[in-house]
Amino acid sequence: MLRLQELLLRDLHPALAALPGVGGAALLGDGSPILVLDADALIDLARSGGRRREARAEAAS
Repeated sequence: MLRLQELLLRDLHPALAALPGVGGAALLGDGSPILVLDADALIDLARSGGRRREARAEAAS
């Protein structure tokens, strides 16, 4: 970890919100936008070989 900083998360456009592993967006103090990653979702995605949970659930039904 390089530094600790408080962030106010913003909702994402639906196209970005649908991406696995993306948790939100925020603006840094200098105004720079950043994407906030969802570490748990990225780990699940890596363990599943790149397949999303929804796709696996649909295939199982």
